[in-house]
Amino acid sequence: MDAYERSDEALSSALARLESTGFTGYDPYDGLLSPLARVLSCARARLLFTHAVRKKPVDIRPLLGIKKTLNPKTLALCLSAYAILCRSRSLCLPFIQKAHEIVSLLEKTFPWGYPFPWQSRAFFVPAGTPTAVNTAFAIHALLDAKEAFGIDTSGLVQKGAGNILGCLRRSPDGFFSYTPLDKYRIHNANLLLASALARAGFREESVNAARASLALQREDGSWPYGEDHGMFSYIDSFHTGFVILALCSLRKSLGKEFEAPLARALDFYEKNLFGPDGLPLWRVGKKYPLDVHTFAVAAGVMAELGKTEKALFLLPARSLVAFGQLAGCSPLAPLSALSGQESAAP
Repeated sequence: MDAYERSDEALSSALARLESTGFTGYDPYDGLLSPLARVLSCARARLLFTHAVRKKPVDIRPLLGIKKTLNPKTLALCLSAYAILCRSRSLCLPFIQKAHEIVSLLEKTFPWGYPFPWQSRAFFVPAGTPTAVNTAFAIHALLDAKEAFGIDTSGLVQKGAGNILGCLRRSPDGFFSYTPLDKYRIHNANLLLASALARAGFREESVNAARASLALQREDGSWPYGEDHGMFSYIDSFHTGFVILALCSLRKSLGKEFEAPLARALDFYEKNLFGPDGLPLWRVGKKYPLDVHTFAVAAGVMAELGKTEKALFLLPARSLVAFGQLAGCSPLAPLSALSGQESAAP
């Protein structure tokens, strides 16, 4: 079995597993869904509880009363995967039926946030609060479905774009907040949303937001995770990968302005966020913990940039699928990209 066949088999297996559960699953940060978490009144307690659930070597969610949820980001990744499979195969009917199902689920889960409350080091977010990231993935996926299947998703795209533009905070230069509840400038969230809005026809808002992040790119080509606070000063692999994928999309939608920043970001990414063994690092200088999101996004970046051999190298079960984290950190994007030899939504 060659590398393409292995990636196709892995994609089919991942999709089958998600389909069998109605696209529901657990998320690494869903610990606050536990009834026990309702008594946690302070941010530190909620954060500690969340990480205790996340880092347990055995899944204790059933014991804590945490149920599987339907995550709009998972739905979006699956929808983009079906769109790419349709374009790469002669028989589209099974994918069309699934695409209609997911579009309907995206309508039901609107507005597109996380289906669980979550506590970051900076702020608390109730379940269902729309986020820039989930909305970006959903818009990209709906546009993929329109292009691949001819499904009229325009109304839902406009609804999603209008909602997120109406509720997110923006800095004077156009930088989008992560949620309506914070004012932080997080680069991957800002650029992912800018890339989705550009595809959806919101050029002015997209350009303003993207340029706000471009102005903060460092001389070495990198961005920190975010601005405004020391806790956001780190540089990790998969968020940098999201930035690169967003820049690729922006280059397609808006033109050459994004070529030089993309080239500099990619140069930093390849020199600083991969180890001598060719595998992605967790953060600059740190290999561990191994995380499926890191491997998945790295493979997606390489597929998007046409570096097929590198992408295929990242896909064997030992480095990606065996982690089995399918609900919130799905490997579907890069796997589907390689099946169709093109990229899924960022």
